[in-house]
Amino acid sequence: MLRPLSRDVAIAAFVVLTVVAIVSFAPLPQASRLSGDSHDFAHVLVFGVLGLFVARALRRIPGAPMQRLRVIVFTLALGLVLGIGTELAQRYTGGTASFGDVLRDLLGTALGLCVAFALERATARTPRRLLWSIALLGLVAAAVPLAGTLRDYRARATLFPVLFDPAAARGLAFVRSYDGPVEVTPLPTGITGTDDATPAAVPIPATAPDGPPLALRLKLDRGPWPGATLTEPAADWRGHGRLVIELANPDPQPLVLGIRVNDRAHDHRYDDRFNAEVELPPRTRRRLKYAIEAIEAAPRGRRMNLAAIDKLTIFHDGPLPGREFLLLHIALERP
Repeated sequence: MLRPLSRDVAIAAFVVLTVVAIVSFAPLPQASRLSGDSHDFAHVLVFGVLGLFVARALRRIPGAPMQRLRVIVFTLALGLVLGIGTELAQRYTGGTASFGDVLRDLLGTALGLCVAFALERATARTPRRLLWSIALLGLVAAAVPLAGTLRDYRARATLFPVLFDPAAARGLAFVRSYDGPVEVTPLPTGITGTDDATPAAVPIPATAPDGPPLALRLKLDRGPWPGATLTEPAADWRGHGRLVIELANPDPQPLVLGIRVNDRAHDHRYDDRFNAEVELPPRTRRRLKYAIEAIEAAPRGRRMNLAAIDKLTIFHDGPLPGREFLLLHIALERP
């Protein structure tokens, strides 16, 4: 049988090694948002366990238990060193070093210290309650980003087969723009439209019965491919016949935009994805429809995996200062 101290030291050593092993293998840069936020929360949990067992081991040295202040300094220093070390180690494991991860490591270590002191019999009732409260609040705060991400995924699933709707709750959660934050705005009046599914132009009302429809305003001022990217759209497009994208050009000059779709196996070559180009006439709204069969057959030498669609991007090739376009809707239609 190991003595209590020996057992705690063994557990603390095991925890330290586990921390180094787990946290060093960070999610790859192309990992999903859920994977990334789960990993961030794991930093707090894992280093919390580290802080707990290291502090308990230091406080149970027979005959010479370390004072609390020294335990706090030593444990936080250990957490900082391990946090920085695991981030540097990610250079060799395919991950990306993050200062935010080091802060989460320190937060977890501090929460572990709170739990360790709260578990001590010598701790009075009021300080014990305060320590437990701090530990619980810190854990909840660390879980907030992950909880928000889970809500975003749930909203995405509820919206499907609509992939983007500016009026939907949490509808912008998976939209990224090269030009920074995006803005939802009512569709300007006086814009006419065409439906590419019909042989002739047909007017699309500029206002809805209960007011103008909403659109995402996307500026083209900056970046090599300014526009919008729908990251992690609902990934399974099997069983659908068409991709429908509704765009509007509010300016008095025509605008040429590119559209691309790729799956998770995309190797970043132009011919390994679906590419299309569309010209939006001045002050025009268009509903574009692309056959899912054409999207599936687009990559050269293989079929796109319709069960693992990764990104949909609408962009202009190069910056166009002062110009913008409006994104109203993206959805999948049945055959």
